[in-house]
Amino acid sequence: MSKPQIFLLLLVILSSCTDFREKLIYEFPSYQLIHPLTIETHLPVVNIEVSQVQYDYMYENFEEDINIYGTLSIYRNQELVFEAGNTRFGIKGGASRFYDLKSIGIRFEEPQINDGRNIINNYDLLPFHNIDLLESIRLRNSGNDFNIARNATMIKDISYTRMAIDAGLNLDLMYAEQAVVFVNNRFLGVMNLRTESTARGISRKYNTTPDQISLMKVSPAQEGGIDIEVQNGRYHKIKTFLEAIENQNLNFLLNEIDIPNFIDYIIFNTFIGNSDWPHNNVKVFAIGDGLFRFFMFDLDHSNLLHKTQEPLSFLERVRKNPVSDLFFILYENEEFKTTFYDRYIELLSSGVLHPEVFTEITTQHYKNIENVMPFHIERYRQPSAMAEWYRNIELLNVQFQQRAEYMEQLMIEQ
Repeated sequence: MSKPQIFLLLLVILSSCTDFREKLIYEFPSYQLIHPLTIETHLPVVNIEVSQVQYDYMYENFEEDINIYGTLSIYRNQELVFEAGNTRFGIKGGASRFYDLKSIGIRFEEPQINDGRNIINNYDLLPFHNIDLLESIRLRNSGNDFNIARNATMIKDISYTRMAIDAGLNLDLMYAEQAVVFVNNRFLGVMNLRTESTARGISRKYNTTPDQISLMKVSPAQEGGIDIEVQNGRYHKIKTFLEAIENQNLNFLLNEIDIPNFIDYIIFNTFIGNSDWPHNNVKVFAIGDGLFRFFMFDLDHSNLLHKTQEPLSFLERVRKNPVSDLFFILYENEEFKTTFYDRYIELLSSGVLHPEVFTEITTQHYKNIENVMPFHIERYRQPSAMAEWYRNIELLNVQFQQRAEYMEQLMIEQ
């Protein structure tokens, strides 16, 4: 055999090997080869056991309100720590429902005990909250932070929320833990296992019952403007509250809302440049005859394009909504205005919102999932590679630093 013939034969062999290797990777992706009990992680490993046919149908028809039943199992350090049969599962979320990885709502047949933190392990709670009993939880796909167009990190929302908790802010929010999720022992993705902002979720945080919670939600209307949905409780109480805002009834509002909560709610959302608020992602609730409080959630759209805008611009730049209207009514009151700015400067001066604090939080969160992100990336290509994921995390920290430095200069130095 001549040298050209040998060379040609080698090319054919090498070409065949390459084709075979690519075919193997395509047919047997490594994320399908891992098993809940073999994955090495200190995070909770969640496995949903359901009819695969029913699950696939629910997933494909995500715009319908479909629920299926099955078993939820949670493993920690490769040991089963929680299991609940006859558990209800459904696709949740707004725009994030259209992503390949979708958020899953979980509703238990009866309240489940979490005082040993076997379901959600979040030791640092705000002093007025309790998560020892859970009726429903959610596996969240990180919302806009899953989307590659938004510089996906999978840790943005949970990191901002963690900062608010560590800062001891007077806020209502969802407690979350990063998790590795499987369906029928097949890898689904990296998600956040978190409490809920429903009447049931709120009632459990305050050791009361859902019938005591009056709850409304604000979201954008398709034709413009906003939709206000009364989700639970006393319709008349909520209607009276909204009418007081519309009529600019300052005295009524000063006596009907929790002012320290509202101030911290406005400060944190404007500090992080939350551009998907307050025309969206707003929930307001009251317990019984108590004061209205504001529930903060879904922070994954923060600090993208508005790093050098003044705080109040986030209340002025969006479509008309009750949160902005309420703030500017109260802002006319000199006592409220002074309290608001004093609190803003106090928080910035204390260092609880410093970039170094945020970087410590994001470092912990990215290291928590670093060894399982290759499987997540291989399945969804969101982001496209580990190098891009690391870049996105660095960008998240840089953007936060830019915003924090601007706010410090604006509010303190001037």
